[in-house]
Parts: sequence; C-alpha cells; structure tokens
Amino acid sequence: MKKLYSLLSLSLITFSVPALAQNGLAGETELNVSPNQSYQLEAFSADAVGIKCESCVFDNSYLLVGKDTVKLKADEHSDIIVALASLPSKQETVSFYSGSIKGQISFDFFSTGNIKIPERKTAALRTGDGDCTFDVIPTSVWRAGLAEPTWGTTYTKTENIAVHHGASANISTYEQAVTTIRQYYLLHRNTNGWGDIGYNYLIGPEGSIFQGREVKPGTSFTSDYIMGAHLCAMNSNSMGICIMGDFTNVLPSAKALESLYKLIKWKAKKDNIDINGTDLHPNTPTATKPQNRIPTIIGHREGPCATACPGNALYNYLFTSPTNPNRLIRTEVGNICEAPLGLTEEEMDYIVIVYPNPTNGNELKANFEYRTVAVHALDGKVIRPAAKKAGESISTTGLAPGIYFFHFETPDYGKVVRRVVVN
Repeated sequence: MKKLYSLLSLSLITFSVPALAQNGLAGETELNVSPNQSYQLEAFSADAVGIKCESCVFDNSYLLVGKDTVKLKADEHSDIIVALASLPSKQETVSFYSGSIKGQISFDFFSTGNIKIPERKTAALRTGDGDCTFDVIPTSVWRAGLAEPTWGTTYTKTENIAVHHGASANISTYEQAVTTIRQYYLLHRNTNGWGDIGYNYLIGPEGSIFQGREVKPGTSFTSDYIMGAHLCAMNSNSMGICIMGDFTNVLPSAKALESLYKLIKWKAKKDNIDINGTDLHPNTPTATKPQNRIPTIIGHREGPCATACPGNALYNYLFTSPTNPNRLIRTEVGNICEAPLGLTEEEMDYIVIVYPNPTNGNELKANFEYRTVAVHALDGKVIRPAAKKAGESISTTGLAPGIYFFHFETPDYGKVVRRVVVN
C-alpha cells in the first residue's frame, strides 16, 4: 500500500482520533490506488465509512470485513462521487479492493457512538392535524453526541415534494433506523461537504419519521421550509423525503409507505399544493439543467438530473412516469386519512362540528354522538385522558387559553379530531 503521509503526520492523525470521534468522524485516510488491488486500512473502531473519489466507478470495488463483503454503491444524491458503507460492527481494520478505480481516493471513518436510543413513543413530537397526525423524531434525539451542522438554514417555499431512497442497506427496526440516519448525517456533513443532512424528513422501516435539516434557534420558519441538498443542486422550492434503504429491487414496508403518504398529505394541505398538479422546475434553470414541467410530487429521477433514485421498484410502483395521469402516489396520498362514510375531510369539517369555537372558556358542545373525548396539546401531549361522555356539554374549565386537539371516539364517524381554541 502506498502511504501518502509522513511518519510525523501519521502521529498527528493518531493523536487526533479521540477528538474526532467525539464528533462522529473517527479517522481519515487518503490513498493513490491502482486497479484490481487490495489495501489494508486502519478503521479507527468505525462502524461506517464514507468513500470519495474525483472520477471513478464503484461497481466492482468493495470492502472486506472479516468474511463479509460490503459492496460499494455511489450515493445518488451527491454531485460528487461518494459511497456510504455500513460495517457489520465496529472495526479496527478493513480491506479495500479497488476494482476498476485508479487514482486518488479518500476514506472517512465514522463512529456513530453507543448512544442510548429512547423509545420512539417517548422521543417523538406530534405533527399534523385531524386524523392525519404523525410523530416526528427530532434532531435532538437522533443526532445526540454528534457534531453540530456547519451550515446555516435557508428558507425556501415548497412547490415540489421529492421522494428519495437512501440507497443504503435495508433495515427493519427503529434502532437500526437511528443508526442509519446518524451515518447519513456524517456522510452528508463530512464526506459530501453539505454541512448537514440533505433531506427535510426521513422515514424508517417501521414507519418512524425523523426530522432532517434542523431549524436554528430564532428562525421564523419550520423545518419543512429549510432548503435541503437532495435535488441535483436545484433545491429551491422543494422539500425532500427519504425512505431509508435501497428500493431498487424491493418495496418499502407498508408502515413506511403509510408514513410517506401522511407526510405528503400534511404538507400538501398545509401549503395548498395540488397533488395532481404540475409546475416548472427548477426556478433558476441552467444550460445543463433546463426548466421542465414536472409533477408536484416526484420521484427523484424526475428532477433536473439523471439518477436511479428512488430505486426502480419504488419508482415503478408509485410513479411510473412523469406523464402518467394515474400515478399511484396521487391516489394513495389522496386516500390516506380519509374520513369514514365516504365524506371528504372538507365535508367532515362542515358536518361534524364542535361549538362555540373559539370557546367562551367554560364549555363546548358537539353536534354528533360520541363515546369518549380526550384533550391533547399541539405537541401531542395528553392534557386530559379519554373520558366517557357526561351530559351534553364538554367542560373546558381549567384549560389554559390556547389551542388544543379534542379526540372523539364516535359510533358513526370513527375517530374524530377537532382543533379547538380556548379563550
């Protein structure tokens, strides 16, 4: 192996490893490689590796970890050539087989740490409204112990919602999802040089939804309006959602798809985005990335550059083509969280009501039969647990002025959630 460091610089790197590891970057190595050669590398107790080269193809290269072969696949979201390799466990050494690669290549060794992963139900914040609510794991939970983002946040409105896959190893649990998002973050922050994770939201295999880019203190907008790094360096007017895993040959789980549909429906309703519509993107075209009319909800490959994302299996299932009027993504998003009895959400808003709203601060009435009612704060915290109906009025005495969600179990409409302002 040809080493590019002097003995002195190797000593400095060794001494810097503990400091680097506190931020998730355990060590770095650069090599000048020849085709079809194997190289033994120190791995610094890493559990993942970010690999970058100026001009190469990863198809025939891999890492050898004991008896396990970890194949390399280029990150389909980066405008540079990088790959993320998840190792089966923390490693002190790995072997790299170069395949067809010739020239300079760099390795970032990541240690995601041994953090205590809190239970999903205790870590999440509630987002959305009505029956289309969902839990979001904030960055303070999944990024614990890692370095802060290096970039500030830039606002962008949303006209397009882009669906991605991570093109990483497929996983099955919430705990694996936390490890995977930490690896994505370290790759994007360090190897890709994006300063933060590229997406606005990410979805785990069991349906967990993670906040992606973080809103800085004092920012006047929420994380769904942060400009990401996910759409071919043409990120204005878009929001990016990534389902963790590789969906070239398999589909995401039903729970992951359900969370995707809920997240899109919430955002579309919030920003008045026509899920069946199209618009022009990018808003600042270039000679190599001209402006085209694309659907408002897209698979990444329908954006302004060539990519296989979000994987053939997922793309063919939900999108098919930009011009297909019967794209399943539109149907599924439209149907998710539908009100019972064939009523639309808008019809439910006019037919199934609570009043007076805002309340007079003493009581609330419902124009429908219900069995139980519970009161939740905006963040999902239970203020009053479910209680059986007692009389014709619902007492609001003792509730501080503010906005609440009242959750009703009804014999006719199923679960009904109403937003109530208490004066």
